[in-house]
Amino acid sequence: MEKKADLMIVALRDEAIAPFLAAVGTVQFPVAHTAGSVSIESVSHSGEIYGVLYPLQSLRREIDQIPPITMLVDGNSMESRDFFLRFANTIADKVIIADDAMRLKYHLAATLVNNFTNYLFTLAEEFCKKENISFTVLQPLMEETVLRLRNTSPGNAQTGPAIRRDILTLTRHRQIIQNDPALSRFYELFTQEIQNSSINLKT
Repeated sequence: MEKKADLMIVALRDEAIAPFLAAVGTVQFPVAHTAGSVSIESVSHSGEIYGVLYPLQSLRREIDQIPPITMLVDGNSMESRDFFLRFANTIADKVIIADDAMRLKYHLAATLVNNFTNYLFTLAEEFCKKENISFTVLQPLMEETVLRLRNTSPGNAQTGPAIRRDILTLTRHRQIIQNDPALSRFYELFTQEIQNSSINLKT
């Protein structure tokens, strides 16, 4: 491995970071990992300057255009943090200093809005295929659901039969998905949680 560099960025699966760095050993240049839920201490044995460059964005190799990126940054000292901040500002649209605890909270929130939401999209797509209707017809609705959050809180934007307590529609929905255990579980859970939150908002 090349032992001379300006910066080494370790962009691996969380569980692969420590073994990789152990194999590399100590280096004379700054090292940073890109994981939101991994402590900065996982790179502490790499050298004198180490930190974290966590892009709060879903980045995949097949994307045509890089989306706006918020970078969460940390370093093992004020000087190293400044180094990583300067680097992050050259590639990210927004840069935030975040220690281990803050990054983990952001990582959890990102899991909710990205990974969990995408799984709901997956359930919807599977339902559409089973029922011979078009999933792509829902694309404008999915986009609008996200875009409206630029101007209002998600709680204020909540719509649908659950928050309206539309028993007739809820019953019809349940009849359609009664033979789909996974979708039925999610439907019941989300319906109950939405109704509980609407009660809390009114009190």
